[in-house]
Amino acid sequence: SPDGKTLYTAARNTGVQRSPWDRLVAIDVASGRATSIISLPGDLVPVQGLFGLGLAVSPSGRELAVAIQRQQDRKARLFRVGVDGTGYQELHEPYWTGGAAEKVAWTRDGIYFSDGLMSGDPQPMIKGWRVMRIAPEGGAAQPIFEINGRDLEATFDASPDGSRIAFHPSPSATQWFSPSAGPRRELWVFNLAA
Repeated sequence: SPDGKTLYTAARNTGVQRSPWDRLVAIDVASGRATSIISLPGDLVPVQGLFGLGLAVSPSGRELAVAIQRQQDRKARLFRVGVDGTGYQELHEPYWTGGAAEKVAWTRDGIYFSDGLMSGDPQPMIKGWRVMRIAPEGGAAQPIFEINGRDLEATFDASPDGSRIAFHPSPSATQWFSPSAGPRRELWVFNLAA
């Protein structure tokens, strides 16, 4: 949360082996107490546990933008919901992604998310990535930038004013090892303001 007092994440029943991540919770940082926000609809069980879930808190701290990569078809859904569990709203049709974790951000000018650019092959494959922006109320998503290259899937975050995006490409695309310097990873920053 903007005030640093609450963490938001997905939860599951800990006493049941392999139980699905089936709800969003708010965790009070001071006490460690978890409070359920909303049960996830049955078709929105994230793939690969928390790797398939991305969360961003609104600038006001009153809502969450949530991206979940579904187990059924590996496509992600983007929705928003109040931190009190009210106002659930789907924002975008299902989209391709390599995983939703760390791939959603909420700034004053909108909600950002990444989706995969698909090849036209009979068996579609992701051929690149783009970061999209959508209004918090939903509507048409606008592409912000695209990067060709399947291995450039990345995590990203946007500055609070939406003027820059920090983009961390996957290690397989940019990591290299130097005997003298050791491993190297890259962080790219894109200025979006005109």
